[in-house]
Amino acid sequence: MRKWMLLFLAMGAIMAGYAQPAFSFVLTSETVSEGIGTYSIAVFPTGADTKPDSVDINVVGGNAAFGTNFTYSPVTLVFPPNQTFEQLFTVTVIDDSIEDGTKSVVFKLANPTGGTTIGTNAFDTLIMTDVDTPIISLTSNGVQASEDTGNVNVGVNLNRGVRGTTTVQVNLLPDGTTAVEGVDFIFNDTTLVWPADSDGVLNAVIGVINNSFYEHSRTVEVGITTATNGGIVEDTTFTLTILANSNDSLPGCSDLFFGQYVEGSGSNKALQIYNPTAVPINLGVYSIVESVNGGATMTAYNLSGTIAPQGVYVIANPNASTGILSVANATSSFINFDGTDALALLHLTDTIDIIGQLYVNSGSDGWAVGAGSTVQQTLIRNYYDHAGDTSWANAQLTWNVYPVDMIDSLGFHRSESCSGGVPVATVRFLYAGDTIEQTDTTVWITAVINNPTGNTVSFTFANDPDSSTAVDGLQEGGNVDYHQSNFTENVPPGLSYDSIYVDIFANPEIIPIKTIYFKLINLSPGIVAIPDSTYILYLKNNNKFVVSFLGAGYSYPKGSGLVEIPVVTSTFSSQPTSVDITLSTGSAVLGQDFLFDDTTVTFPAFSNDTQGVWVTILNNNLYEANKQTNFNLSNATNGAILDITGFTLTIINNDSLAGGVLEAGTEDGIRIMPNPVSSNLIVQTDMDLANIEIIDMLGSSIVNLGVFSTGTSSVNVSTLSSGVYFLNIKAGDKFYCKRFVKIG
Repeated sequence: MRKWMLLFLAMGAIMAGYAQPAFSFVLTSETVSEGIGTYSIAVFPTGADTKPDSVDINVVGGNAAFGTNFTYSPVTLVFPPNQTFEQLFTVTVIDDSIEDGTKSVVFKLANPTGGTTIGTNAFDTLIMTDVDTPIISLTSNGVQASEDTGNVNVGVNLNRGVRGTTTVQVNLLPDGTTAVEGVDFIFNDTTLVWPADSDGVLNAVIGVINNSFYEHSRTVEVGITTATNGGIVEDTTFTLTILANSNDSLPGCSDLFFGQYVEGSGSNKALQIYNPTAVPINLGVYSIVESVNGGATMTAYNLSGTIAPQGVYVIANPNASTGILSVANATSSFINFDGTDALALLHLTDTIDIIGQLYVNSGSDGWAVGAGSTVQQTLIRNYYDHAGDTSWANAQLTWNVYPVDMIDSLGFHRSESCSGGVPVATVRFLYAGDTIEQTDTTVWITAVINNPTGNTVSFTFANDPDSSTAVDGLQEGGNVDYHQSNFTENVPPGLSYDSIYVDIFANPEIIPIKTIYFKLINLSPGIVAIPDSTYILYLKNNNKFVVSFLGAGYSYPKGSGLVEIPVVTSTFSSQPTSVDITLSTGSAVLGQDFLFDDTTVTFPAFSNDTQGVWVTILNNNLYEANKQTNFNLSNATNGAILDITGFTLTIINNDSLAGGVLEAGTEDGIRIMPNPVSSNLIVQTDMDLANIEIIDMLGSSIVNLGVFSTGTSSVNVSTLSSGVYFLNIKAGDKFYCKRFVKIG
């Protein structure tokens, strides 16, 4: 007996010195990025046990959804006998491609076995930061391109694919654009569209026009704006600098040029323009442009009046000396340049003569001319030069340099008569081109002819169908864009203007902008075509071709079977047009709630009938919340513009919570009238209704009407917009759905 007592006491002493393990999280809070993939969380025991123990991992809080934002395993950690080191469970963080903010989940240790306990760190919060904001940016802030480049791509990048279609606008920015649309470039405001789950670079296109006349460099500025689908726009401005590649010298005696330049002391400033031709010239289509310090700041002075044959026209500063003012034809404060300012003489938009270099800073010494410079000098054009020059490298060789304030020859100009030979007549289009709407109309195209020869000369107006994209009515059948017959003009001596007319025809098709090229051909001896000898007429077609879902969504009860999602076009096109319809993420489950396969629909040529895709809505006989499935419209062909690109199909639950599906024709004791309704909806019921709620076609709650008693009640629906609505009704343990139409 004593032995057993001693043994019992010994065992008690051993047990009194032993403590069971307690389980704790290593950390109580952890933060990871949504894109991490998997992440391990550690649980450790405070001691070892001689037998196996386990502890459960439960989710007890946070705003993250299991299966949508995360999953984890195992849910029970098992610690073998005598284990004292930590165990891990793995959390899979789901990158959901939805901009939904930071999510969190709170894990708790629970249900320890084998007599173990929960330690001090019983909770661990995992914070998952969102990385799904789509960023839209330009791939470049700008490029330089010569006139003969053709098309320049404006690249716009979406950094990641996200749920739903993402779009951004690429628009012309007139304030930053110095080039002339239709003359120097072509650009149409563009909507770039990334389908759901796609990313990468899309391009808007600037078409660069190669004209034949000299100009300074010009800019085209476009910007990206108005992103959809939560996109953030960065690097918003792209500037294309068009570098002039023309360097033309006019034929002798063909047009006006600078004959004298006076950059004197104080306000003694003057410019003299010379007319080498045998006819008077109207100055109304001429101007002088000043590039201040050779920089981008430009000022202009429009000339007026008439300059006589072999005559001069002097413009002076109003505060110049009496000697200058006595020979001036006009005065203007514009004439206040110094030797560092570049000057250009323009005929319409064409540069025909320059002093200095536009857009180039010469420094304080100005530009070198012979043994002098443009600073504090008088320059007189050489006796043997008969035309302006648009290259300063050439033009600087045509001037003689005289001391400051030397004005003895101001008011006249000596020049050999057109290189000592017979003058040459010149012909040019009055303008380089124009842009018009393609409607039934007539357009007049004018050429200006300077004929100092004393003889009749001739030339022919001609269209150039090989260079044109528009269709001449005499060239092809079917839809035509214009008609013009070649016409020959016989021109007597003097300055004259001749015109032809072009018939423009409206075109009902959806077509891009078209061009008609005109040229001057069959020139007789004694006449030459000079810059602006090509005229381009741009035809803008405003028939917008739009493909769109017919509405943004609709609702059907479960079990509706085949339902159609309609797709429409705004008009017809001469070519077949197709568009992809694809399934996007929604709460409805494919195969359980509905059936659908991604597909492509095609509108045949010259057809704008409604097309559609079919969705089968299943009945799973389960009580559940209303569900939505989303569809996207993308990849339209034939130049079509997408309008409504997203469609939401709402599947309305009409199953009872008690488990029974109301059979067709079963009287539920609830009636509504009138239907359709404009103002007051009457609800008659044979039982008390626990709650009535009005929902719209997308399943969103509009108003909760609360409890209705047995009998007749009136509901004011006059403030609702016209459309289809549902009454979700709870009566006892059952739910009912009544459909009504609001009108007026």
